[in-house]
Amino acid sequence: MKKHLLLSVLLLSSLSVMAQQARISSVVSFTPNEDDTTLPADTTTQQFTYTADGKIATTNIKMVEYDSEGRTTTNVNLAFTYSGNTITGKADLSATKPGGATSTSTENIVYTLTNGLITKEQLTGSDESGTYQYTYDADNRLNTITYSTAGEADETTTVTWNNGNITDMMQASDGQNLQHYVYTYTSEEGSEQIKAFESPLNELSDFEWFTPGYMASMGYYGKLCSALTHTSEIRTVDYDTEYDGEVYTYNYGFNADGTRVQKVECAGTTTEITWTDETNGIHTTTIKGGTSRIFNLNGIRLPELQHGINIIRLTDGSVHKVLH
Repeated sequence: MKKHLLLSVLLLSSLSVMAQQARISSVVSFTPNEDDTTLPADTTTQQFTYTADGKIATTNIKMVEYDSEGRTTTNVNLAFTYSGNTITGKADLSATKPGGATSTSTENIVYTLTNGLITKEQLTGSDESGTYQYTYDADNRLNTITYSTAGEADETTTVTWNNGNITDMMQASDGQNLQHYVYTYTSEEGSEQIKAFESPLNELSDFEWFTPGYMASMGYYGKLCSALTHTSEIRTVDYDTEYDGEVYTYNYGFNADGTRVQKVECAGTTTEITWTDETNGIHTTTIKGGTSRIFNLNGIRLPELQHGINIIRLTDGSVHKVLH
């Protein structure tokens, strides 16, 4: 669900506090060059910063790609702004090709929220300009995705859930099925951010640089799948005949205690993930309990929350740091 800012008023029966949560700091992906194995691997690096309440503030992407003509370097800076029922994103792109020629462009996206979930997103400034619209069921699970653009028939994808995971998505237009997306899952739950970035949603509504994983990781597309993706397959449907597609298998590497995914391998690409426990990864949780006592960092009891870091001690004995 959508994260909320810390409440400034303490209630007797519950307390909203800011608690630290590990978040992705950077992602680096290596893809071997299939056309010429003597060339270096293509590399993509993403780095993230977060707002005080745990939303993605910026994403910086650097892609280095090699071909017979040389190296192409692409830098993309994404920035997100949150205001009421609207989220806006801006991507500034700069690409330097072999020989030094540089091109720049800007893309903008607007997400419209209804009851805290994205129901519409519209991109401008790209060849993929268009609109996605989303519906959800009563349990806040994604139900349909509809893509529309000027002069083209709408494409609507119906999402099927089983045992807490998206197992099938069928894309259709003008009453004809086009693509059938099929997924299986591991027995591992992983983390919310990893499940978001590996979500089946990324197969459908990927507006160039604005991959759905960003908003999905913050709960704006409703419930995430309960487990990590194991396999994905896209089957083409032509005149009611369905043709098998290539099956992609995901393999995950965890840290020593098994709580964080640090590596993902799929189709020859290896992705390494770095995590951070910095305070810019704070998110809001709600702790049920009785009365509480508030202290500053020097252990002095306070009558109420003060600006800065507070220490909250609940009647059950638990202690929490609160950024107010």
